[in-house]
Amino acid sequence: MTMFRTLPATLSLLALALSMLAGTAPAATFQCGEDSFEDNDTCGTARRITAPFSAAGLAVYKLDNDYYSLRIPPGEELKVDLFFSHQIADVDLFVYDLNGACGGLLTYLANSTSSSNDEDITWLNTGSTPLDVAIKVLVFPGSIAQCNNYDMQVTVAAPVAPCDP
Repeated sequence: MTMFRTLPATLSLLALALSMLAGTAPAATFQCGEDSFEDNDTCGTARRITAPFSAAGLAVYKLDNDYYSLRIPPGEELKVDLFFSHQIADVDLFVYDLNGACGGLLTYLANSTSSSNDEDITWLNTGSTPLDVAIKVLVFPGSIAQCNNYDMQVTVAAPVAPCDP
């Protein structure tokens, strides 16, 4: 499956390279660099945030994941939105129990791993107690670029009930 997942990223990068050669590449805001939330590279060093939270110009690297933590009350819904350009690098998003198997490949509570711009997660705490969660942002290892910039918005609220017909 990994082979098929990297194909769109490879094709996007090839298209970007060809457009650069032709002089038609889009203006990029690609910078990377360190952001003000470092050092937040593990579950143990996750940067504590409170919702609502919004930050722009964040940076994540293949070998330098970003972690943020916050508490979700019982019955409340966590919503995380990441905004980035997939043409630069594929960024993925995970939510973990901060006090459980945090950061593992298959131990997440929710994930968003598309092969397009932006990622988002909505996760509901169905437990009867508050839960400390970690939000993990990473560059997909199959990306050619080593880093990408992103903006993030986080909200926590009671879930919106679906309309009854």
